[in-house]
Amino acid sequence: MEEALELATLLLGWSRERADEAVSSAATTAVRLLRPVAIRIVYFMAWVDEDGVVQFRGDVYERDDETGNAAEAEASVAIDGQ
Repeated sequence: MEEALELATLLLGWSRERADEAVSSAATTAVRLLRPVAIRIVYFMAWVDEDGVVQFRGDVYERDDETGNAAEAEASVAIDGQ
């Protein structure tokens, strides 16, 4: 995940120093959020770079079929549940 520590500091209300300490510790730190937070995970295999050129990459995590199936299921629910 890109910028995971920044997300952690926002969700937990921690300073960056406290987050760095937790990460550098060998111990697992379990933290319960006061309120649930919805997070959408997005996985890109194509994007437009700074020069306006479309970049394509292979599915290195082999998640394409799983992601496609989830998108189809969401579309089906939306259509069926009008």
